[in-house]
Order: sequence, then structure tokens, then C-alpha cells
Amino acid sequence: MSTISVRLKILPPLAKNGTIEKSYSLAGVPRLIDVLQLAHKEGLIDISKVVEGKEIREGVVVLVNGKTVYEIEHKLDTDSRIAILPLVTGG
Repeated sequence: MSTISVRLKILPPLAKNGTIEKSYSLAGVPRLIDVLQLAHKEGLIDISKVVEGKEIREGVVVLVNGKTVYEIEHKLDTDSRIAILPLVTGG
């Protein structure tokens, strides 16, 4: 079974202790929710502040390789970069 490497970056206030960057190696075809669950188990993020049902919560932005993702079942490719940040408005 192949291993997929992904990089996760979580920005405050969603990260519990400042900006967090972490790499994961996952077997098979991992999904976004798999990485979020790992980060939650490690105490890096409160998954309930990011996920509601099967979607990303309103007010949270999740980027995978620079593109916005709304589904937690999104499949990840090797070397995927995930960024989780709060929605920031202004003008």
C-alpha cells in the first residue's frame, strides 16, 4: 500500500497554540477528514470548530493546494498542502 505525505497548517484562532505546521504520512487514499481527525487526536485543533456534519463550518476556510475545499471527504494526493484559517472580511 502506498503512503501519501501531506502538510497541514492551522492558523489562529483555530490552532490552539499559535500557527501550527505539521507533516503526516498516511496509507492508501486519505481524505481531508482523516488529517483533521489526526490533528484533533494530537490536540492541535478542536475539530468541532472546523467541521459541521459532512462540511466545513461557515466562517472557516480550508485550502488544499491553494483551492478552497468544502467537503470533508475530499481525497488528498501526495504532497498535498492543507491550510485551515478563519474567514477574514474587510475592505
